[in-house]
Order: sequence, then structure tokens, then C-alpha cells
Amino acid sequence: MSLVVRMAALPALRILPGVGGGDSRKEHKVRKLVALSLLVVLAVAACTPSTSGTPSPSGAAAKTTLRLPEAAKIVNTMDPGISSGGAGLEQIQNMFEALAYVDQITGEIKPGQAEKWSISSDGLTYTFNLRSGLKWSDGQALKASDFEYAWKRATDPATKSRYAQTLWPVKGAEAFGTGKGTADGMAVKATDDKTLVVTLERPAPFFMHLAATWTAYPVRKDTIDKNGDKWTLTKDSYISNGHYRLVEWKPEQSMTVEKNPNYWGENTGPDTIVWTLYDDVATKSVLAYEAGEIDRAVLVGADITRAKADPTLSKEIKKFERQGSQWIILDTTNPPLNNVKVRQALSLATDAKRLNEVVLKDAYFNAVSIVAPGIPGQKKENALGYDVAKAKQLLSEAGYADGKNFPPVKFTFASGAAENKAMASTSSSSPWRTRLSTTGGRRERISRSACTSAAGAPTTRTRTTGTTCSSTRRRTSSTPTGRTPNSTGSSTRV
Repeated sequence: MSLVVRMAALPALRILPGVGGGDSRKEHKVRKLVALSLLVVLAVAACTPSTSGTPSPSGAAAKTTLRLPEAAKIVNTMDPGISSGGAGLEQIQNMFEALAYVDQITGEIKPGQAEKWSISSDGLTYTFNLRSGLKWSDGQALKASDFEYAWKRATDPATKSRYAQTLWPVKGAEAFGTGKGTADGMAVKATDDKTLVVTLERPAPFFMHLAATWTAYPVRKDTIDKNGDKWTLTKDSYISNGHYRLVEWKPEQSMTVEKNPNYWGENTGPDTIVWTLYDDVATKSVLAYEAGEIDRAVLVGADITRAKADPTLSKEIKKFERQGSQWIILDTTNPPLNNVKVRQALSLATDAKRLNEVVLKDAYFNAVSIVAPGIPGQKKENALGYDVAKAKQLLSEAGYADGKNFPPVKFTFASGAAENKAMASTSSSSPWRTRLSTTGGRRERISRSACTSAAGAPTTRTRTTGTTCSSTRRRTSSTPTGRTPNSTGSSTRV
């Protein structure tokens, strides 16, 4: 039993099987223990997936099930046209496929639903030719018009897509998405059932990476029209086009998918994947893994240390790098953080190496640039490094010699990650949704933020607010198999 590593330009775990068509392949054992914290983690390979107790016909392979952990709240994130990644994305990626994907091993763009495409000499017009006989999971024919509908739907401001800007390079898309244009003015057109023609505003060398993201997945108009925003909730309404199809979703309990018999290519993955949803995935998945209840778990903080020391678990740990960044945002509009010397002092006084090795259990790389290694165009810019003497000098020059008269500064971060508990003594923890609502009306003095590369291009995802301060880059990732997006990490910069 094996799974194949393929990448679909974006930031999340994937457990996808291989497909036909001469793809390059890399095999892994199916049973995996994955260490996860925030955007990235550590993966652990164990034994083979569980097999069904039902006797199989003579000569037939036993049915296999891969049991995985997931955060409990994935409702409202199962719509490819709305999702911005995170919880729910692993499931979306296993059940949908774009026109193309990015090979994780070679970094090459490979054919997905499109068997080929051509680009005009001026770099503006992309013509995609879909494979013959493509079908949705319910057996209905998949057409180029399904892609046209999906792209325009995701761009429509009424959809409230969290990632619509992925498609803004398309001519007329930004105008449509900002209410200044119309769907008809967006230059994506199905000229027949197998041909999709896309015209860009200007040449974008990374456009094929964007076309491989989840926002560009096709969705079915009839099921969305009939079921509205509840179309993702049942197996009859959640119609997909990827390797797997939905069997059952028990909100906040579990999700089960099975191989999609109507997928165009070979599917050598497990017959069934079951995600158990946990309210504290970092703690409970490890216990469930050790009890033999799931085949992959999340390791953070002390669990990483314990797993490394355990004679059994230590042999199952496997690391995967991912592209992305984490940083600390400083409010530069008010004192004392509006003083560049103060910001530089904070960065110089941060021992990123020790933070990574001691607090974060060596799960990151120290960042020297806001753009993560592995992304085209990344340059090793000079970070300020760690220099306490220089930090004290700058703080003194800013008027806070030996820290005197330096006002209290609150550090706000999203709760939910176990490693957060080991960080920042003067801080405020709040749930992610609460933090979004509070930061919408005011600026936090210091807050933690992150993003991952969805398309392998530095300009497609990285946006910073104010000035960032030294932290660390995540070293490991939880992408044991399948097409996975670009890797992620943690970045720092001033």
C-alpha cells in the first residue's frame, strides 16, 4: 500500500493518492503520525493502515482505512470558493482537483483536470484543454463551463470569498471583485465543453500556480443553487471531482470520504479516509494515536520532546519542510513602537535560536527574510540577529535607558496552539475569531501573524502590516503524502 506525494500549491496537509498519466511518484507508508502546530509540524510514520474485517473476494485486496485527526471546527470552510486555507483544506484538497497541480518533488506544473494548455506569445491568454470523459463524483459530466462558473463565483463579492484575490490577475477580475465590474467583464470563458480560455490583465509568470490553488477548483452550480450555503454538508449535495468523495460528515465529530469511482485517473490510496474531529487536536490526537485509534497525530511543545525520547515514537517521526512565514506585527502608529530604534532593539534582544530550540522544540528555522526559502525569487536578506548590547544601546538612544519609563506593551496572540502557552509572559490570549473582531476596530500593540505560500510566488500571499520583529521559521511540516501545497514556516524581520 503506498501513497504518492504531489503538490497543489497551498498551505495544508494532504493525504492524496497518486494518479495515472505518468506522474513522478514518491512512496510513503500509509500510516502516519504527524506533528502539527499552527501552520506546520512534524510527521511520524508508523505501521500500515487498518484493514476491514470483512472478508474480501478471492484475490481481491483487503479494504483499507486511513484514520486522521482534525480540528473540530471545519464547518463553513469546506467550500473551495470561500476557504482561505487552514482547517478543512486537507479535506477539500482530497475531494477536488484543479486544472493543474504543482509537483512537490520537482516543482513542475503538471496536468490535472486539463490534459494540456497553451500560452499566447504575449503571455496574456491561456487556453486549457480538458481531459475527455471527466465526471463529477455523482457521474455527471464535468465541463469547462463548471470552471468558468466557479472562478466567477469565487470572484463575485457576494460570495465573500476569503481568497478571491488569487484570481485577480484575470482581466476584469479585480474590477468585478471590488464592485466596479461585472461577471461578464471577467475574461474567463468556456468556448466549448472541453476548452477554457483565460485572459490576464498583464503577464503573470506565476499564474499557473494560482490556477492550481483551491480557489480555482470547479464547483457545481446546480447543487449550490439548490442548497445554498448548506451545499457542503451532505454526501448528496457535496459533489466533487477529485480522488475522493464525501460519505458522511458529523459536524464536530468526524468526516468520512471514500475513493471517487468517477475520478479520471488511477487512485492507489486508501479506500476510505476518516477524520476524527478534536476540540484540542494537539493533545487528544497524540493520546488517540498511542491508543491505536488513529494513524496520524499532532505533536507540539512537550510532546515533541517526549516523542523523541520514546523508543517507539522516535522511530516514527518524520519531518517535512513547508514554505511560509510567521511574524510579530508591531503598531508603529503610537509610542513607543513608532520609534524605529525601539523596534530594532526588540528584534536584537530576541534570541530566536534559543526560542526555537528551547521553547518551540526545534520545530522551526530561524528566518532571515519575510519570504521563505524555496519560493522563487527568495533572497537571503540580512536579519539583525541577536545582540543584547546593541539592543540596550538603541533603547537608550530612544530615551529608555535600562528600560526606564518604558510603558507596558500587550502582546496578543490567537489561542489554540499549545506552544503559545510557553511564550510571552505579558500577553493576551484570545480565540482566533475573537481576535479578528477585536483587531478590526483597533490596532494591537504587538500581535502574532502568519501566512503560507499558496502559489509558490512571493507576491501572491505575503502582505505585512507595520514592522515585524524577530521570531523563528518552522522547520517541520505535516504533509506525509499526497499533493500538498507549498511548505510553511515562521518568518521574522524588522
